[in-house]
Amino acid sequence: VDEMGEQIAVFGRIGSRPFNRAEMEKMYLDANGKTWKVSDVGDPNDYLPLMSPLIKR
Repeated sequence: VDEMGEQIAVFGRIGSRPFNRAEMEKMYLDANGKTWKVSDVGDPNDYLPLMSPLIKR
């Protein structure tokens, strides 16, 4: 968005129109209309074990 509030590019597409309110809200609200958040603390159960190295032939 430029200084006048006009959208000049979206994802590399020059001349795109500005997002409307509904489109903007889809980016940060969940299905219940609440702001979605993530935690900075990881859960060890979310990680996959390392795969063994590839066998060299």
